[in-house]
Amino acid sequence: MTTVGSAAKTKHRTTIAGKVASWRLIGHSIEILSMICTSATFPAYRLRQDGTHELLPLCQPGTIAFAPEAYPDLSAARELCEEHGDLWDAVRHDLWEALLSHGGHATDDVPRDRIPPTSISAESDTQTRYFGNGV
Repeated sequence: MTTVGSAAKTKHRTTIAGKVASWRLIGHSIEILSMICTSATFPAYRLRQDGTHELLPLCQPGTIAFAPEAYPDLSAARELCEEHGDLWDAVRHDLWEALLSHGGHATDDVPRDRIPPTSISAESDTQTRYFGNGV
């Protein structure tokens, strides 16, 4: 997995078996930006939310770009391009890796005192750490 960008909109790239997916995290949400099948020869196109295609003559053949007005999440991308399940499985793995590498939080721009505890127990170490002893 390759990562580029600010904490608020971190871009990632997942590569597996000649396929590349570009995606980003916004908070805990994933947006799939594009995918490339490096060995494919079909003309590059943008896949719109309504299922229509727009050719992208200046892009690498084998590229499917998703419409920026409604980037799909991982499950929607899997439904739109179900024949690439191996790529979506790899993206899911990288997504969890990215989330867990930030302590379960996708971005560092959320103030620590606004992150809810993972447990509601009064003795919870997480609760004490985020909210202090007076909770």
